[in-house]
Amino acid sequence: MSINEPYSGTMVPIDYYQKDSNIYSIIIEVNRALYMNEVTGDKNDRFDKIKGFVDYLLLTIKSYI
Repeated sequence: MSINEPYSGTMVPIDYYQKDSNIYSIIIEVNRALYMNEVTGDKNDRFDKIKGFVDYLLLTIKSYI
């Protein structure tokens, strides 16, 4: 796991960018090879586990808002 590697920053809709100090953003990137066959696009046997991790992460973040 790494932070800000290879990318840093986030994307904020232009309607909110630098207009509201209460707007925060986060990007969560998951390597597709972890949950799918990148050639066929089929989900692999780890898809549900990875989805569960992301769901849990989002719920945890939401609990701090």
